[in-house]
This record gives sequence, C-alpha cells and structure tokens, in this order.
Amino acid sequence: PLMMIIDSMVIMRRLQATGWTLAESKVLYGLISGYCDSLVNLPVVFIDAITISLIPAVTTAFVLKNKADLDKNVKTGLKAMMLISYPTAIGLIVLGRPILCMLYPNKIEEAEMAVLTLQILSVSIITLSVMRTLSSCLQGIGKMSLPVINLGIGAVVKIIVTYVLVGIPLFNINGAAIGSAMAYLVAGVLNYRGLKKYANVELDLKSIFVKPFTVAAVMGISAIGVYKIVFIVTERNLISTLAAILIAVFVYFILIFKTRVVTKDEIEIIPKGDLIFRIAEKLRIT
Repeated sequence: PLMMIIDSMVIMRRLQATGWTLAESKVLYGLISGYCDSLVNLPVVFIDAITISLIPAVTTAFVLKNKADLDKNVKTGLKAMMLISYPTAIGLIVLGRPILCMLYPNKIEEAEMAVLTLQILSVSIITLSVMRTLSSCLQGIGKMSLPVINLGIGAVVKIIVTYVLVGIPLFNINGAAIGSAMAYLVAGVLNYRGLKKYANVELDLKSIFVKPFTVAAVMGISAIGVYKIVFIVTERNLISTLAAILIAVFVYFILIFKTRVVTKDEIEIIPKGDLIFRIAEKLRIT
C-alpha cells in the first residue's frame, strides 16, 4: 500500500511535468494501477500466511540460542517464498500478453500497452517476498522497529527512482514499476544485514535462490512453448493461455519434487503444503 500511495502522489504530476497531456497521463497511470497491480498483488495472501507462521519458530530458536534451528527456520521461510514467488513472477513475465488479453478482451490495445509494465512489476513479487520474510524474521528476534526503518529507506528509494525514471519519456510509467522492485530489494538487503548483525544468520543462497529459480525457469519455458503450440492449433488466446497455465503448474509440481529442490519441511510451511506433499506421495514423485 505504501508503494501505491507513492505512485498516486508522484506519477501523474511527473508525467504531466515532462510533456504528457492529462489524458495521456491517466492512460499511462491506469496501466499500472488498473491492469498490473491487481495481478501482482495476488501472491500477497500466501506471503502473509508464510510470514505469520514463521515468527514463532524464529523467536523460539533465537530465545533458546539454537543457531542451527534459527538458520534452518529463516532458510525454510525464504525458500517457501521463492517456491511461490518465482513461478508467479516468471509466469506473468512469459505469459504477460496472453493473460492480459484474456482478462481484458474488450480493451486489447491498452492491455498490450501494459505488458511491459506487468513484466517489470512482476520482479517486485520476488523482492517483496524476500523483504517481507526477512522483516518477519527480524520481528522474531525482537527487532520490531528495524523492518519499519528499512522499509522507510526503501520508500525513499522508490520516490527517487520513480521521480527520475517516470520523467524520462523512454521509461514513463515503467519507471514506477522499476521503483517498486528496487524499493523492496533495498529494504530486503537491509533486513538481511540486520539479521546478520543481530543473529549472525547464515544462509545457503544456492539452495534458497538458485535451485528454485532454475526449476521455475524450466516451467516458464514449458508455459510459453505450450501456449504457442496450442495457439497454432486453436487460434484461441483463452484456450491457449489456460492450457499453458495448467501444464506449467503440472510441470512445476513434478520438477520441484523430482529434482529434490524442496523437502517435506519446506513444502509444509506453504498454505496447504501438507496436502500438496500427500498428493506428491500418492503420485510417487517425491
């Protein structure tokens, strides 16, 4: 919400100050507020569920001075976030145009204008996930105000980046999307520094970030491949998009277990994770 407030305060004024008419500015602002924000905010429900469940485990490990458990809990929370945010972000990046055209069939021209903005803003799903997870971990070790301070610094970055880039015609509204991703990234890095300083948390970055990304990237390739094949056959965007999403989910589901990217403990922190693991066991892909 803070980032949206900044957008509402900066974007319209900045666009008009750099040569866009009021009508053009409204159209450009509508691309991010009307077409993109609602899609990008969908994973927030899962993000909140994970962060809430993470705080008690982190607090217990910290109070008992059990560093191994503390590291494990932070790692598990971050990895669970990546298992959600990576496929969501990559899915919106590779299928941005088909999804927007499917959702707004009567506004195809504006939907296509919003594709690049959606693709850039999708990166903020990942940076937001990292920032929110580490914020919860800081709260878990008793540093309640530090995440707020760090988010405030991120908000300053958002204002500066948005103000500068929106004022450049080449970027225009996309500058706001870049600003959001950068703001969460900066706040997330500062949160990690805080965890390192006050709890000496050590993370396996390859396991948390690299391996889940690789699987999600394969999922993205399969999604765009399926879309193109089905579209050649049917020439229907709706059918092709739904088919691509369903196959992508199926491919991702299989790969995260077959490649041992995720363990039982890590999948169970995700909402309905225990059910997901039972399904995987019944399908014999664990």
